[in-house]
Amino acid sequence: MALIAVSALAQTPIVPLSNLVANQGSVTAGPLTFSNFKMPKVLPYQGIAQFLTEFNDLGISAITNPDGTVSLQFVFIDPTTGLITPIQVGGANGVNEFVRLVSYTVSVNDPAQRIHDVEQAYGPLTHSTTFESAPFNFLFNVEPAFVAAFNQQFMDTLRSEGPGAPPPPNVPYGVMPGGNLATYNLQTEFGFLRGHLGFASGGLMDLVEHKYWLVPAGTPVPPVVVDLVAFGANYDTPTNTLQFVLTNFAQDGGAAIALTSSNPAVLSVPASLAVPQGYHYSPAYVLPTPNIDVPTSVTLTASFNGKTQQQVVTVNPSVPLILTSYTAGLVLPLLPTAPRVVLTGFNFNRINTQPATVTLTSSNPALCPIQASLTIPALVSQFDPNFFSTKSTCSLLSVDTPITFTATFNGTTLSTTITVPKNVDTVAVSKAELVVKNLSLKVEASSTIPSAVLTLYNAANNQLIGTMTNTGLSGGGAKYSFQGTLAAPVTTVLLKSSFNGTATGAVSQK
Repeated sequence: MALIAVSALAQTPIVPLSNLVANQGSVTAGPLTFSNFKMPKVLPYQGIAQFLTEFNDLGISAITNPDGTVSLQFVFIDPTTGLITPIQVGGANGVNEFVRLVSYTVSVNDPAQRIHDVEQAYGPLTHSTTFESAPFNFLFNVEPAFVAAFNQQFMDTLRSEGPGAPPPPNVPYGVMPGGNLATYNLQTEFGFLRGHLGFASGGLMDLVEHKYWLVPAGTPVPPVVVDLVAFGANYDTPTNTLQFVLTNFAQDGGAAIALTSSNPAVLSVPASLAVPQGYHYSPAYVLPTPNIDVPTSVTLTASFNGKTQQQVVTVNPSVPLILTSYTAGLVLPLLPTAPRVVLTGFNFNRINTQPATVTLTSSNPALCPIQASLTIPALVSQFDPNFFSTKSTCSLLSVDTPITFTATFNGTTLSTTITVPKNVDTVAVSKAELVVKNLSLKVEASSTIPSAVLTLYNAANNQLIGTMTNTGLSGGGAKYSFQGTLAAPVTTVLLKSSFNGTATGAVSQK
């Protein structure tokens, strides 16, 4: 790579950052002009919602170096005197514990040159006495969108430094190879590892330097082997987009990344998206409105320079399909057989574009079972009086029994409680005879429910006589008999059924 030569070393005076911000000023060194300085608010950092605006202790200086590079230095100064004064971490009260975020624009004012690379480093006095006060510096490219490039020195610091250890050497780390552009908008964040949280005293920072390498305009850019830091899509935001983020800046002509979807009917994507030369990001591709009802997983495949990556993304419907209502009704047969509960009229908040499977449960499946699910065909109109239904045939019940039926779909659960009434059979005493001399009683009876248990009582005093024996089916019911010896004569018997039927019968004597 041919670097632009600079004939002599030149350095601009240190200008307070506050002056540059207030006056929208700029500094120039060699072919580079640094302008548009701002102090953006710091986002919530280390769990603390800070909004730092101090910049009176920072100065700016631009330098042309003998090796053809241009440096922009952020120098710590005494706000009162303007003299270079490294900042030191204070004690437990948080004195001088800080995070700074500065944005600026760097422009090439020589049309024959372009920026190719930038390196980051600290001043010679920057160090920390403990791991807790380790310095850090991040440089961000914000053109065309925010993307971070981590400073390698900070990562080395995290890995190696401990109490009493010397600071690691400055490790330049380029963040813009492949660009060869004339203008960049950048942000830099620097400070100590636990800014505004409190840590041991002793950490020191004098300056942070960004060193820019220049090449002649038109210099070929080495091919970029792309790695996708992130790419994906979702439908949770007003503007649903698909975008690529590269680990490097795209080479001459840009990077055309081939793209496919495992389910184009759900997630339609273009055949390729290009990352323009010198950028980390592809343009945002606005995705079409999905034709789905529930979150659906789709695999996206991206290919570039012989490398392929896949990512599974969850595509969410623009309007989630929600079960809004259904009807639970009771069907009582004319004959004393088992009652039925019918679930029908399943309605959604909109037309379902795909078959919708509703999960069903019963609070007492032993008495009133229900099928596990019901699938509603696609394109059923909202509030369509359809007949997509399912029924539960309950057991014969001897008491009124509340049963709760629950329908669940796409995270929404609706429940309805139906009281299934008790069954009442018809019972009759067909014969009752008492032999007076030995008080031997013989009774024959019937019930319309074959599973009923029939019990005999003395109708005069409700005294238990005994339980009848089921002797087999008869028509739609069953026959019963009883034979036994009584302690006292009886003139009328009372017959009670476990299914609530009752009857009396006169006892003939012989």
